[in-house]
Formats: sequence, C-alpha cells, structure tokens
Amino acid sequence: MTEGRDRNENALRNTGEEGGAQDGDERDPVEALDEDLGLFSSVFVLGARKPFADWVQGLEGSPAGWTMRPIDRYQAVLTPELPTQAAADAWLQQNYPEIFVRQLEAWTEDESEWPADRSFDTFLAWFDVMFAPSVDDMRDRESQRLVTCAPLPLARIREEFLQLPLDGRLFVHIETGELFAWTDQEIEAIHAGNAASLDISDDDMRDLQEVFASESFVEIVERTDVDNVETMAAFANTVDSPAIRNRLLNTLQGRRAHRRFRDAIDVAGLRHRWNTWFERTVTDALRDFLADAGVPFVDDVERAEGQRPGED
Repeated sequence: MTEGRDRNENALRNTGEEGGAQDGDERDPVEALDEDLGLFSSVFVLGARKPFADWVQGLEGSPAGWTMRPIDRYQAVLTPELPTQAAADAWLQQNYPEIFVRQLEAWTEDESEWPADRSFDTFLAWFDVMFAPSVDDMRDRESQRLVTCAPLPLARIREEFLQLPLDGRLFVHIETGELFAWTDQEIEAIHAGNAASLDISDDDMRDLQEVFASESFVEIVERTDVDNVETMAAFANTVDSPAIRNRLLNTLQGRRAHRRFRDAIDVAGLRHRWNTWFERTVTDALRDFLADAGVPFVDDVERAEGQRPGED
C-alpha cells in the first residue's frame, strides 16, 4: 500500500516538472486542458485507505465491530477527457477538494464530523488514486439476460427451424431450454389475447401470455432471416450453367418468389443440391444467432468441409 501511495504522490506532484507534460508541449497543463477538452471522458478510481475506513468506522452510530465492505471501498469519478498525465494531475489538484467532500458526504452530512485537515496530502493519505485516460462506454449495448439452461443440441434447433413455415419464429426459454415455434399470426393472437383463434382456453391463453412476456423468453431466429431472396440468389450464383442460373435468378423478381424459385429448382433437378446447401446455410446462421443471443449450444452438426456455402 505504501509503495502505491508513493507512486500516486510522485505522479501527482510532478505537474509542470520535467516529464510532467509531453515533449514539446510548452503550454500550462491547465490551459492545455481547457483547449483540449472534447466529448470523451476519463476516470479516476478512488480506493479507500485505512485512515478513511477508520474515520467511517468511528462515526457516531457505527455499530461495534463494523468494518467497511469491500464493495464500498471504491468510487469512480468521471471527468472530461484528460489525454495526458499532466492534464490529469492538474485537474485532480484543482478538483480534489470537491471530490474529498463528496466522499465524506456519502457517509455523513454533519460537517463537524469531517476531518479539519482536508489538504491534498490528507486526500492522498486517505485514498489510493488510479487514473484511466479513456472510458469504454458500453451503456448503449443491449444487455443480455442471464442464460441458465443447459447447452442445446444444435441439430435439434436446426430441425425445429426447418419445420417452421415462412412466417415462423423460433424462441427459447433461457432457464429451461425449451423451444417454442410460432407464426406471426399466432403471435398477434397471443398479444391480442384471442384464445379462440388458437383453439385454447382463456386460462391457457393467460398462461401463454405470461410465458411470452417473460424476460426468460428469447427469440432466436425468424425463418425469413435465412430463407429469403438473398439466400436463394446466393445459391443460384453457385450454379455453373448460365441458363439455369439466370432462370433461377429471374424467379426472384416480383411476388411469390419462394414458390417460383422452388418450382424452378425442381425443373432443373437441383432439389437435393438445394436442400443440402440450405441446411448448411441454416446451420452456419444458427451458430451466429445463438452466439449473439448468448444461448449455449452443443455443436453436434458436422461442419461443412472446406468452404462456406456459395464460395468457390
């Protein structure tokens, strides 16, 4: 701990001395900070040292034998961007009084309980100070729910997917691992509470709505995420015969593309080749979808040897 404090003090007191600023930067660190501040952030992390923990323990009302929890020992202080150590040192020396007070206020607002000496030396004696010049802000990432189910067999998931109608979707309960398949029409009926359209009782509909609204219920994939015009075009482009290739691509124009494409596949005698290619494509896609959703799976489907579908 003493060694860590010495490093803090030496670094923070070297502002303006040799090495305190980047070579060739003659500006005052505070002026440089004013000029350089942008939209990014830096952070100081304060770690409570023994003097601070002892002060907290000695506050009136603290029970005998009380000790500070490890989780309470650390605080992060978000700052404007501080791109250099000199800028960080200058900012901290200017703002440590407010930081110090905020740490004290978190435990008592009675200023008579606060230490009379709230100098920079006391601040460094009471807190380990760690600095990071950049902050990786991940708040805009969609948080993933905790998945507790056992790994699911990829072959079973693929089998369920291949049985989906074109407007079907595949869901998984991330606690039990149970798979559910519904069409868009069925999902609309669930949202509307239309038990008659699904030929179930009102009680069963309420149970179904609870399941569907559960945080443990995650959509894995829609049929059209894979079974779409782009996939059919990718297959058509693997066909060597220009005449057959163009015939397949022409079926993708306009409505009913799926029906016309599959009819053309049969006429060309490519049904088996298409089925094999499509299953490989589905398998690769499901690997990606499951990984993105954080759903564990056992890859019990033999990976296609060599290249991915559509590659020469």
